[in-house]
Amino acid sequence: MALNFTLSPALMPEDIVVVQATDSMWLAPAQPEEERYIRGAVEKRKREFRAGRNAAREALAKLGFKGNPVIRKDQRRRPLWPAGTVGSITHTDGLCIAVAALGERYQGVGIDAERSTALSEGLRAKICTVDELAWAGAQSRQTHIDWHKVLFCTKEAVFKLLNPVYCQEMAFRDINVSPVGPGSCSFSARVSASRFPKSIDIIGRYHITNEYIVCATWLIRQHTGAQAQSAHEV
Repeated sequence: MALNFTLSPALMPEDIVVVQATDSMWLAPAQPEEERYIRGAVEKRKREFRAGRNAAREALAKLGFKGNPVIRKDQRRRPLWPAGTVGSITHTDGLCIAVAALGERYQGVGIDAERSTALSEGLRAKICTVDELAWAGAQSRQTHIDWHKVLFCTKEAVFKLLNPVYCQEMAFRDINVSPVGPGSCSFSARVSASRFPKSIDIIGRYHITNEYIVCATWLIRQHTGAQAQSAHEV
């Protein structure tokens, strides 16, 4: 468990609830109907699953959701959030985070966490566009951070945001992340129109420490007229 990691409170807008799983959440059982998903799983997987579901329930409770909802899986093994809510769960070695928001405000949210280790040369070419490779290489030479790994984490968060909304698969290189300065802690991305009726522009934020990279993103419902102004909230 990530004992020395504290998530930035500015990672997402204030009306999105972010919960980092506590020690007790890793150890406590999930709901009985959820436990069936991990029958026969190795102990590490059981702990991760329980931490995710327990953190998700805490996020829903802080959002004002009553009761102890069962968070099932759909046919694609994605979490099924209660009606009227959207959410996302991520876990990596020792760290688990769940986020939840009201569906009337957000179409979706996405979060991903990765260890702050270097991405292999082979994966870099599969994940990054030519422009991204050049930018990440230059940034990585100036800092102790592997920016290829940051791009990977960013694209995972974007996928987790959009896949439940549009039920559409996408490749890493369908997601183009705009260069951002290392000090900005924010990113923007465009998803290729080849997978959707039109290109989709995404914004988000990231938090990097020596141990972890966490990237988060969100999509405000168009009818609120607030998607454009959400760029100022990051």
